[in-house]
This record gives sequence, structure tokens and C-alpha cells, in this order.
Amino acid sequence: MASIDAVIIADERDPASPGMQIAQTHDVDRAPFFVVDDAGTIRIYTVYFKFVNEVLGRPTSKKAENQELLRDNPQLDFI
Repeated sequence: MASIDAVIIADERDPASPGMQIAQTHDVDRAPFFVVDDAGTIRIYTVYFKFVNEVLGRPTSKKAENQELLRDNPQLDFI
């Protein structure tokens, strides 16, 4: 949490909620998502493990990343 400036809730029942406004601004349609402002360069992460690995610098396993991708994208399947 030391690396996170704010946690904002997107209340789907209220399109005017701060999180819904941010999601609309960045064309994000899934949660959770992370907005990273790196010296004025905005990056959006919709995959938690990618955010943890790239931004927080904590290693994650490929298995955990792949499980999240499959869970968030039911149209995909194992080969």
C-alpha cells in the first residue's frame, strides 16, 4: 500500500462515481484496474499480476498470470 496513492471505488449503480468516471475516461470495462501515472505518462493495467510485476517490482508466477487471464476471458481455453 505504500506505493499506492489512492484506492477509488467504481460503483456500477452510479455512473457519476469517481471510479466509473475514471474507467470511462480510460475506456476500461473491467475491474480491478490500475492507473499508473509515471512522470505524466499514464498506463492502465487490467491484469493484476502484470501490474504487480511491472509496477511494484514483485515477481509473479506465469501460472498465476495465466489463471487470471483465463478467468477474466472465458472465451479463451487451454491448448
